[in-house]
Amino acid sequence: MQIVLKYLNDIRSQVKQLPREVRRSLGIIVVMLFLLLGSYPFIRVAAEAFFNLAYGSQGLPAVWIGAVVVLSISMLIYNRLQNCFTAQKLYLFTMLVTVLFFLACIPGVTGQSKAFFIYHFYMWKEVYIILLLHMAFCYFNTLFTLPVAKLLYGPLGAVMGIAGWVGSLLVKLDHSNGIASATLIGTSMVVLSGLLFLLLPPRPLTSFIHDHDPACAPSTSAMPEKGGLRQWLDHARENLNFQRGKIAPVPQGPRFPSPLKAVEWAMPYVCGLVLLMMLSQFVINLANFAFNTSLDRLGVGDLVARKQYLSTCYVWINGFSVIVQLFVVAPLFQFVSQRVVHFMVPIIYLLAVGLGIGPAASAFGLGAAFVVIKGVDYSLFSTAKEIFYFHLSPAQKYGAKYLVDMVSYRLGKAIISLALLTEAWRQLNVVKIMLVVLLLIWPLLLWWIFAEQKKLAAQQEAK
Repeated sequence: MQIVLKYLNDIRSQVKQLPREVRRSLGIIVVMLFLLLGSYPFIRVAAEAFFNLAYGSQGLPAVWIGAVVVLSISMLIYNRLQNCFTAQKLYLFTMLVTVLFFLACIPGVTGQSKAFFIYHFYMWKEVYIILLLHMAFCYFNTLFTLPVAKLLYGPLGAVMGIAGWVGSLLVKLDHSNGIASATLIGTSMVVLSGLLFLLLPPRPLTSFIHDHDPACAPSTSAMPEKGGLRQWLDHARENLNFQRGKIAPVPQGPRFPSPLKAVEWAMPYVCGLVLLMMLSQFVINLANFAFNTSLDRLGVGDLVARKQYLSTCYVWINGFSVIVQLFVVAPLFQFVSQRVVHFMVPIIYLLAVGLGIGPAASAFGLGAAFVVIKGVDYSLFSTAKEIFYFHLSPAQKYGAKYLVDMVSYRLGKAIISLALLTEAWRQLNVVKIMLVVLLLIWPLLLWWIFAEQKKLAAQQEAK
């Protein structure tokens, strides 16, 4: 407890040292993420309750593949738009599409074409949260330095975990049991998060590259060599006015690369992160499939019962992730190296899988293993993964997050979904064996990533 209290005091003292504008932005980001993550349990429970009753667990692989296709197309579009619009504009656009789509699906899921609407409702549930979180975290990652980010990621993750827990608890306590009401509440919270994002200073990608990658500066006004945050924000607004056509461009300097183009300079390292994310999705979704298969065997009945059961499971998952964020992640990032933290993840997963496939294996054991694996994925792994991005330049962070958090995140799910479409992979014993094999491969992949990280650091020092 003393370690946690010392950690919290360190956070408070370091946050007080930040400029006032940065503290204000941090506060807005915290509330925005709380609303965004709090909305997800409402949307998720509605989508999963409808989908599981309409298609069952056997329909999950196909819809996961569809989500990957939609997310990949979205990534290509956003990679182009990122250099033309601020994060706020892209966030608001995504928010508007999400809200209108979900509201249109509410009457559709009970009509004659309900199969079509249920399928696409579930698919967009998989996509919208990734897009919005991507833009929010890209903004966050370019706002703070690595030491400050290490200090803040634990509490920020705890806030996100609490948001998910509160949302799941509210869904469980919703005695109306209305799927439409859950969807309306979730979309309302998404709208509020977008309105809060408008309060943050405009930060187009061009300003990030100006600050940290002078060689990639576009042909706009020169960046001040020295100055405080206010000068930096003034320049960001100037770039925004340039994008709106209010400032004439100065015909000098090369055009900056797109985020995906910038990743080429750190491709081996980013490829390692891509493979790590795909491997994590193999593990998570095999556990998810085992859990849903057990849920079908339990015979959880009608729509209301399924909604209550799923909300209870996610209350436990989010509660567990909050505990890990507050009492495990916080001290770990202050007193344990990044390498050790990452190697702890597959060990915890192996112990959880052992609980689910041991001699006393049962539906409860599989459910408990799923809670642990999902909770650690939400907390320890997601926080540790974000630290990997701080070894890249700002432009590379955007490109790497496109590839890792958007494409490989769902590509991993798509690949394992294709495997689960075959009859052999649907056997529960096969799923258990593959979980163990993948978790034994995990440490070997981590060893390669840290070797590439060391090479990348040497190259940056040489420059």
